[in-house]
Amino acid sequence: MTATHLGHDAAVAYAEQGFYLARNLIDPATCQQLYDQGMRLMAQGPVPHRFMQPHRTDALYAAMLRDPRIVGPVEALAGEEVLGAQTMFYI
Repeated sequence: MTATHLGHDAAVAYAEQGFYLARNLIDPATCQQLYDQGMRLMAQGPVPHRFMQPHRTDALYAAMLRDPRIVGPVEALAGEEVLGAQTMFYI
């Protein structure tokens, strides 16, 4: 099953619950990169424990906002093209 072809169960869960948790879309190494970069960005910010809109200033977060591993499943469930508008990093 590819990211954009989640299957009938995913569509049913999304329709019934309003969300679907797709596991293992992003590999652990990429998750670690996002965490490490988020920690660096957060250390520079004024508010402890969060960094708002990292995609506006950071290439890694901007790329993840458009990553087909994320956009594909979201568009498959929404049934239309989607646009990312917000990212956040909390710890």
